[in-house]
Amino acid sequence: MKMQSQRALPLTLELPMSLRAFVYPTPEGGRGVTARGSGYWTLRFEPTRNKNLAHVLIQDIAVSLDPLRIPFDIDRDGMLECLEVEGLQLSARDFDLKRSGGEYDLRTGYITLNLFFAVRPDFLPLPPKRGAAKAIPFEIKERGWLDFATGNFKTDAGSWTVPDGPLAGLSIVADQTGEIGREECYATMTLGVGIYTASLMGTPPSKAPKKIWICPGTLIVLLWESTNSGTYQVDIQPQLGTCKASGSQTIPDASNSALKAIQKNQTFTADTTGGVCVAAHDEVNVYVVSEGDEVAQTATYEPEYKFWTAQLPDHTYDKKIRVAQVIIDSGKADSITHPRWRVDHIYSSTPTGTEIPALNNWTLASKSHTLPGEYRFTPRLASGQSLPSGEQNRKVYFRLRVGCKG
Repeated sequence: MKMQSQRALPLTLELPMSLRAFVYPTPEGGRGVTARGSGYWTLRFEPTRNKNLAHVLIQDIAVSLDPLRIPFDIDRDGMLECLEVEGLQLSARDFDLKRSGGEYDLRTGYITLNLFFAVRPDFLPLPPKRGAAKAIPFEIKERGWLDFATGNFKTDAGSWTVPDGPLAGLSIVADQTGEIGREECYATMTLGVGIYTASLMGTPPSKAPKKIWICPGTLIVLLWESTNSGTYQVDIQPQLGTCKASGSQTIPDASNSALKAIQKNQTFTADTTGGVCVAAHDEVNVYVVSEGDEVAQTATYEPEYKFWTAQLPDHTYDKKIRVAQVIIDSGKADSITHPRWRVDHIYSSTPTGTEIPALNNWTLASKSHTLPGEYRFTPRLASGQSLPSGEQNRKVYFRLRVGCKG
């Protein structure tokens, strides 16, 4: 295979970049905005023991984001407000350059980069009660391609969600490009997956899950869509191979013996091929449940009904999966603190209620029930007792111990 460049290592390149990100108020999407920006970074490529791989150091970086208004539930009242970001500029001092870096494949041009940085609190106009006194840390995993000869590159950070802090739940789909001397077009690739159910029918790939949990052999559906002129086909691995630019496929498929039922954890990848546009990549994960596996979830407070609730759709969680035990964890800063709860599971049959006498202890479900459905957590209060102050602003972090229906 032809090497990307005959330049000797070590090598230092200063590259311009153009950034684009789609920002959503929750992982489920909804009303979002497009953020754009520009900047540069200085990358140093150093040789490794593997002659085909170079170690990548980030020596300098600067990023400037255009002003934007992000829809976000700032005060956690269930309504979206606007988070106005003006003149966000990040420099090398905002990045942990010692931890940041990655690898470059000299044969293919494939580059991986992990970037660690923190957004200073003065950049974000959050109200004091949201606790924005500290910098908000981010970790971005960039994957893409770089041409040594021209300096042109295209990387994609995929989708990621802020896990905690004042921006917890904010979700971002980001990429960045750099061109020297010419404009290029870039393909897009969206791959989704779901369990074959009525609730999945009509769902576009962009709204389909990225992860599903199934029992061995359960029928699933892959959905994909690629866009931009010059994209003619997509390559989906494993099993499918070359496919049309957009489509869907059930697995297993009775008409195609090569598409066998999934018996163990599987990652599906999709890459655009052909045409003149820079290729795009996406992937989804299928998790096959074994006896004793745990599924972690989060329930949030519903002020109208005065209980905490979580919805597990049956196109993401196989209804053949059975729940045997439940535990409420209190290890996070915004976890509920009240000890006694009742959890009701509601799917298509009579609700199943389980009393949970204490936090951080496994409790047997009063009756084994299917995994998908609604989970309602109601605090158990003695006569005259009330919840601790601010409890309604906290979350119920819980885990379910599961197995497959025999």
